[in-house]
Amino acid sequence: MLLVDLDPQASLTASLGYRPAELTETIYTLIGQFMEREEAPDTGRAILSIDPWLKLIPSNINLAAAEVTLPNQVRREYVLGEVLGPVLGDFDWVFLDCPPSLSLLTINALTCADSCVVPVAPEPLVTVGVGLLFQTVARVRRTKLNPSLEIEGVVITKVDPRPTLTRGVIEDLRATLDGRVPILGQVRNSIRIQEASATGQPLSRYRPAADAAAAYREIAEVIHAAHRKG
Repeated sequence: MLLVDLDPQASLTASLGYRPAELTETIYTLIGQFMEREEAPDTGRAILSIDPWLKLIPSNINLAAAEVTLPNQVRREYVLGEVLGPVLGDFDWVFLDCPPSLSLLTINALTCADSCVVPVAPEPLVTVGVGLLFQTVARVRRTKLNPSLEIEGVVITKVDPRPTLTRGVIEDLRATLDGRVPILGQVRNSIRIQEASATGQPLSRYRPAADAAAAYREIAEVIHAAHRKG
């Protein structure tokens, strides 16, 4: 499995034990090499090994500059696909961790992805953000950037079922989705997730028996089963 950190904040990179500011090979350097040479870079050189089955192409704050340089690039929406192309055949699964904004980086991810999983926290106005993302996905399809792009489903995270507000937000979200997009699962708010990030380990390694880890395994099994049927 390959993880690609597309967020300039580099939270994924940091949560896996790396110091983003110290990395010299990142997704940004790969994007820069492609735009400079107009040919696929040596993508493998930026891949870090978390363990034998989990790899990472990291990010750092330099990636923020891509939002300035990408708009001037020919076929700017396809740059990420060109960068990742040389290594896609090496992995059964590639997950692109996008920034929490509908940026050109996110458009690049949607253009080269088969489907998207939408994590949402049950907070007020969450349905507005989900609606905007769905509109963006529809636009990516309509403009032929990626006509086959699918919405895999929604994962509700940081769930605390006790407050009435939380339950109301989840009910509103279900009503908004109205069976059109599946809810893949819910993950309760857990200190174990923060602890795993602080120690630079995947939750599945830090506390494999934690309730949150079990919830994410169930979600992964749902996604895997859906693709196996497909």
